[in-house]
Amino acid sequence: MVTLALLTELLVIGLFLGAFYGLIAIGLSLVFGVQNVINLAHGEFVMLGAYAAFYGWALLSLSPIVSLVLSLPLLFAFGVFLQWLLLERINDKTELASLILTFGLALSLRNLAQFVFSANYRSIDYLTESVSILGANVSLNRPLGFGVAIAVAAAFFLFLRYSDWGKAIRATSQNPAIAKACGINTSHVRMVSFGLGAATAGAAGGIAGMLYTIYPYMGLQYLLKSFVVVVIGGLGSLVGAAIGGIGFGVVESIATYQLSSNEATMIAFVLLVVMLLVRPQGLFGRSDAGGE
Repeated sequence: MVTLALLTELLVIGLFLGAFYGLIAIGLSLVFGVQNVINLAHGEFVMLGAYAAFYGWALLSLSPIVSLVLSLPLLFAFGVFLQWLLLERINDKTELASLILTFGLALSLRNLAQFVFSANYRSIDYLTESVSILGANVSLNRPLGFGVAIAVAAAFFLFLRYSDWGKAIRATSQNPAIAKACGINTSHVRMVSFGLGAATAGAAGGIAGMLYTIYPYMGLQYLLKSFVVVVIGGLGSLVGAAIGGIGFGVVESIATYQLSSNEATMIAFVLLVVMLLVRPQGLFGRSDAGGE
């Protein structure tokens, strides 16, 4: 029987988990909204962020939070470089071309990570002591990860709302041709957008490093879950990605308690199929899958 105390605990855990998923999903949704690219290498940026946090902690004795401050600019620059080197070359091609390219990029990054870091499983033993929040007993790194996810997501939305680059990104997302006619360098906007997607995924990777096991193929599970979140929230909708992440986290938390983790994941994908049948554009997406 699910008591009120247990339900509160599951909701708290689901809220923490959902903020983490939402942070991954907003980067994936941003890239799609700006350039209609479903980045199948997005999970690998999460993996790279997790390794950055691990080696900052293991080699330099840095807090994973401090490691984020150092790794985010690096992942942003890496994302900009990949967009300039690879994706810009197929900007006028079909969506299938971008899927094939990002799939190949994902495989390359996974295998490169296995070669450089080895296939050993690693973890960060950081703030694992228990703390009570609204009656829910959780390890201290969970509310810390939640706070980091909210802070990074808030900075991301403020950047898009008030900065000149953010306005250029929103204009390009809504209509690239008109944005270009108004003098916006849409090529640079795409590079910045892809860099932001890599950086937000890397921030989520730093959180994942504190909470879960780190290994070269860890990105695949986060790509699949963030894709579910983005489809539920609406392709190209950043608000939908954030809210969808929260909902997904709560559903997974409750389902994991009632069922096994594999069955809970299956329920999430059942929700995906139902959403595609009932409302293909998602909860907050437009029928043309336009961006925010």
